[in-house]
Amino acid sequence: IGARSSMRTQARVGPSGPRASAGVAGGGGRRPPPPPPAALSEWLAAPEADPPDPADALRVAALRAQGAIATPPQGVPGPACTFAAAVVNGGWLTVGWLGDSRVYLLGADGGALRMTADDTLAAEAARAGLLPPEAAETGPGAHTITRWLGPGNADPVPRVASVPLTAPGRVVVCTDGLWNYVSAAAAVAARVADLPTRASALAVARHLTSVALRAGGRDNVTVVVMDLPGRA
Repeated sequence: IGARSSMRTQARVGPSGPRASAGVAGGGGRRPPPPPPAALSEWLAAPEADPPDPADALRVAALRAQGAIATPPQGVPGPACTFAAAVVNGGWLTVGWLGDSRVYLLGADGGALRMTADDTLAAEAARAGLLPPEAAETGPGAHTITRWLGPGNADPVPRVASVPLTAPGRVVVCTDGLWNYVSAAAAVAARVADLPTRASALAVARHLTSVALRAGGRDNVTVVVMDLPGRA
């Protein structure tokens, strides 16, 4: 959803239960590539996950998606996309990403954590101390991705991160169409707090999308929200 007619973004939510997942793929090609969230959902739907480790599964899903993207003829721009996905399994949240799509973990107590670090020229320069941190999202190269799924990327293996789940909460997976306007984890949590605590995951996703659209919506907005029951 958004103002750019040539952007293609996709979202996928896996089954609930012992394993659950949510993912987004965002890119600028006119022909969208097979989204990695689909490969991840196929893994989740299998009676026995192979590989069983969520971090390994995220890597395998991305590599399978990379292999399914056809190499375009020379001189023809090929489809490419960012990728972010979250898997809940065995009391842990594991996320994987390529590019600048993001995953946020929001606690029911108001706590918030951004689980991903953007793969962009500006973000990498900021992490290296070459740019001030605030320039990572607004300076030159802020939306020039350095890792992606598609032709021309020599390293399509996503970075991964995991945290234990100790309390109820939500996971928000989104493209830059949302975080262009609501970036900090605390700001995302504040916008979610606009709604009643019993609001459904779908209602939260719709609300966050509306927030971005009302703020300008210059880029397409893709948001997936997953509820977390937590563990005692």
